[in-house]
Amino acid sequence: MVTLVVATTTDPASIGPASALLAMPGWQPGLSFEGITSFVNEDVRLLQHDKGIVEEDHLDKRWEQASSEVVHELIFLSKHTAVSNRPALTIHPIGVPHLRQGDVPLQGGKPGWAAPPSPRMAPWLKLLKTIAESRGLIPEFEITLEATHHGPETNTPTMFVEIELKVEDEEEGEGERESKSNRPAKPKPKSKSSVVVAVAIEVQLQQHQSKSKSKSIARRKRKRRLRLGFI
Repeated sequence: MVTLVVATTTDPASIGPASALLAMPGWQPGLSFEGITSFVNEDVRLLQHDKGIVEEDHLDKRWEQASSEVVHELIFLSKHTAVSNRPALTIHPIGVPHLRQGDVPLQGGKPGWAAPPSPRMAPWLKLLKTIAESRGLIPEFEITLEATHHGPETNTPTMFVEIELKVEDEEEGEGERESKSNRPAKPKPKSKSSVVVAVAIEVQLQQHQSKSKSKSIARRKRKRRLRLGFI
């Protein structure tokens, strides 16, 4: 089972954290499908596409069909916009359950639908705050949990991790869109907010992988004890 981290090259607040993540050790080029580029690091798959982040419906099923890998979690990297224009790092589930049949979703999804929320949103929120504090982003940046309000459609536990767009993020994104390739390039220095998101992703995924390995070892030990008649 794999985790999909999804970024779009059209959004500096999306490709910035993705590039910072790819700058970390262990990434290798993965398969390409439907014009989408992927990178592999253990049981994590980073996907890059060039459409709007809410336009790629059912990426979980499409990846499973292309790769034969089962997706158990989706993490979308995106920009955050708010009336206050205050810099922010936010997390939220996705869906538009407030819309009625016949309503037109303006930002993806379908009326009355909501994806299962990622069970890791609470620890992610705490981790984002901790790392943001250590990187000097607080009090400039607000760390918040948002309500669900858009797509894309998926049936896999999902969350969006968003950055309030800043001038520095705009600048870093322009070069990324022009240099997209099928292998991890050495990215330019990233904004603090992008690095915070990337580090949070790396830490959480490492913790998840460690827990999964521990459970796997425990299962193998239990099976061995059963075979030997100790249980």
